Amino acid sequence: MDGKHPKRRKDKYNPYTLNVADGKFYLSFRDGTGALHEMEIDSALYETLNAFELDDLSYLNEWDRHIEHSELSEETLEQRMWRASPSVEEAVYRRMQYERLYQAIDRLPKDSDGG
Repeated sequence: MDGKHPKRRKDKYNPYTLNVADGKFYLSFRDGTGALHEMEIDSALYETLNAFELDDLSYLNEWDRHIEHSELSEETLEQRMWRASPSVEEAVYRRMQYERLYQAIDRLPKDSDGG
């Protein structure tokens, strides 16, 4: 069905999809076995389900903008970082390993024949 209903973000628990095609209203969903079911519905039911979707979208937007940020802990913030900063111990250990590597490279014999 290629209809006029706007594609919008939905709550993960919203099992249905609304659609409008040729002036008719349709509802589609997948059952427990994964089979797709599509059925025609009347305009009153369409408007009610559409209002539920808009309420869900409003809540999702409010969650993204306000609520989620107040519930974040140190641990969840660190998990979200692109690259978690190493601990002091890890940084010192890495630097010591690099120094040993550079010292070992400096001790390698120089190639006298140039190749």
